[in-house]
Amino acid sequence: MFRKPGRKHSGSDGHGGLMITPLLDMLVALIPILILGVVLTRINVVDVSVSKPVQSISKPKPSNFDLLLKVGTKEIDLVLNGKTRLKVAKESTDSLDKLHSEIVSIKREFPQEFEIKVEPESQTALDNIMEVIDAAREVKNGDPEMIRKDEATGKDVKIKFLFPRVILRGVYS
Repeated sequence: MFRKPGRKHSGSDGHGGLMITPLLDMLVALIPILILGVVLTRINVVDVSVSKPVQSISKPKPSNFDLLLKVGTKEIDLVLNGKTRLKVAKESTDSLDKLHSEIVSIKREFPQEFEIKVEPESQTALDNIMEVIDAAREVKNGDPEMIRKDEATGKDVKIKFLFPRVILRGVYS
């Protein structure tokens, strides 16, 4: 075989040919990383309610009910429709009981409502916020029996929860 000087031989003897060994080494190193990436990837699905055309045509009934709990570091305010209904000091031993009894009386006035907004201050402990939410949600054994009319069936139903839909306002991370 005659070669011109300066020109490399590109045969299959490994001198100057296409070397795929580094490519295979790279793939062997990447395959476990790709498999772990698939295993460790978590896909979160967020259910966002989008208004449907039928809902936009039908007018929703105007709600004249706005219940807000302002949980501060020193006191708790219960505000109904923009007016302060109760102000309780957090240091008091019976503050949650007073708050719960006032929420029960509000539920007796508005048995068809289920939503309460909770607005904590920035320095409020999570345990304190959860205690207030529990006081607003749960019916206790000593509470009077409350009845509401079920819209679907038209029958009277015993209330098991006071305000089960809790909306946290002003909570940012």
